[in-house]
Amino acid sequence: MGKLGEKISAIRKSKGLSQERLAEDANINLRTLQRIEKGETKPHGETLKRICQVLDVPLEDVNGEPSGKAMSIVNIAAYILVFVLAGILIYGQLGRSGNSSNMLITKRIQYDISIGSGELETGGWIESIREVDRVPFINDLFEKALKGDLKACDIYLNPLEPEQLKGLITDTFHLVLMEPIPPYNEYDTCVVRLQDPGEIDCLRFQEEWTYNEDNMVVEKRVLGICPIIKTNKLNRTVNRPLFWVYFDDIVLEK
Repeated sequence: MGKLGEKISAIRKSKGLSQERLAEDANINLRTLQRIEKGETKPHGETLKRICQVLDVPLEDVNGEPSGKAMSIVNIAAYILVFVLAGILIYGQLGRSGNSSNMLITKRIQYDISIGSGELETGGWIESIREVDRVPFINDLFEKALKGDLKACDIYLNPLEPEQLKGLITDTFHLVLMEPIPPYNEYDTCVVRLQDPGEIDCLRFQEEWTYNEDNMVVEKRVLGICPIIKTNKLNRTVNRPLFWVYFDDIVLEK
């Protein structure tokens, strides 16, 4: 068990909290919290902040960083001066004073962006990504997910190891072919093929949106991306999500 996971587990137990309660209050998946406490994964950024907020402990006490209490009075004064000067400059540029804060619009929003072929018609860029622009991005997404550099899940948010992901996006085709010479007999064959990133038709995004209540500037944090291909089913074209890639600890509940 990692030291960070041990600290979180010990503090949680000392406060009489179950894993289920901590996961729910911190808005993280229960399986993710279990992996953190076992030392299988390390929380970063907002995930660790939310855990510390629920446990009511300073971030540095859990993360092992030097406590602010150990800083000298001179250093503290210097930091305060820097923040004050920065605040004056910022509010001077805005032409007003007051406190700025980000307000949550939605913890989770999902939408699809289609992939355009060739040159888009006028206005097509509004809802589409040009094929020439998305090729390197999607290729990198597949490559890093298959190497295990990115956290991949199936569409039900079950974590996938690289070999499991490879199996998930491998297609098997049963074909009936004809011999090229008389008597042109037919024969069955099987083709196994890894999904080609170039066949991706659109990308599905899941994001967290916040806005600044002073200037209404909206900020978006991408939680995950899912490549999608179009397939024929019962004479209808349907979207087939392949897998999800998440850039932080999984925060979506199953």
